[in-house]
Amino acid sequence: MSWKVDCKQSIDDGLKQRMLEKVEGGTFGLKDLKDFLTLFTQVANSCDETKDEVRGFNRKFQFRLLNYPAFWLSIQGGSFEMGEGDIEAPDIILEMEAVLGAGVFTGQVDATVAYMNGDLKVDGSLPDAIKFRTLVDLIREDLDMEPGQASAPGGGTAEASQKKTVSQRKLGKDTKGKYVKFGIIGAGSVWDFHRSACENSPYLKFVAVYDKNQKHAEKVARRYRANKMQAFSDLEQFLKSDIDAVLIMVPHIHHAGLVAQAAAAGKHVLCEKPMATTTEDCDRMIKAAKDAAVKFMIAENHRFLPAHQYIHDAIKQGLIGDVHLVRAYEGSAR
Repeated sequence: MSWKVDCKQSIDDGLKQRMLEKVEGGTFGLKDLKDFLTLFTQVANSCDETKDEVRGFNRKFQFRLLNYPAFWLSIQGGSFEMGEGDIEAPDIILEMEAVLGAGVFTGQVDATVAYMNGDLKVDGSLPDAIKFRTLVDLIREDLDMEPGQASAPGGGTAEASQKKTVSQRKLGKDTKGKYVKFGIIGAGSVWDFHRSACENSPYLKFVAVYDKNQKHAEKVARRYRANKMQAFSDLEQFLKSDIDAVLIMVPHIHHAGLVAQAAAAGKHVLCEKPMATTTEDCDRMIKAAKDAAVKFMIAENHRFLPAHQYIHDAIKQGLIGDVHLVRAYEGSAR
């Protein structure tokens, strides 16, 4: 049976309560996806913050879930419309496993939507995919779905999943309670990479987040499930907190100033690439770290790839002649 939810339909409180109970109880599943999508549209059209987020963002999304009827989402002029089947001339097409599709709408694979990993295939621009993830986040907030309430992948609650993660961490290499306490500055799209890669590490913990917008800082802290994060909107207070190091992930032009401030506060610094926008700022960053006697590193992660290390060693050992040009290609499967 086909269905359609238009922009004039108000929130069904009974449906909202039923969905919250399923999410809180960890029983939300593929069978509930249609109801959740219906509620998604109703909430989106009733939330001014969501409308402001997408005003002028006119896109048609086509979802094709394997073993599940296709459905679509249209965002036009700040209003949402959704229905079953195919939509004419979609701007972005997403094809995925049906179970993964359910996970998208409960926020469990939001990073997957943004970065097009795993079994998810996105036809469309990356900025559009990131904006769509933002919409999902806003809907989750309006549904009052705290991290401990959202359903975890494979069933059960995120709270139970987090306990399992903590237990698994204890099985790792014994660090005798010693780990680096990181604070993050800037929690945009790059943060998702660091978060997913490091949240189970026994060697570090992300314990604080700074953002000029207190609400955004609190939102980032609330969604981080590996451990508790403290939110700050005051940079000085953030740097005075009990952190050992900072991870800086802001627009490039701000790198130099933040590195200098963090170093002066005695914090070690890991800064996203590129280092800075001028050589003068690069020199300033290096001097600040040396003067404060703190470690300073740019997150040039490719230098640690085995292939690159092999090339480095081969050149250093003189196995090949003088290198005047290097051409590299990078790709990923699926």
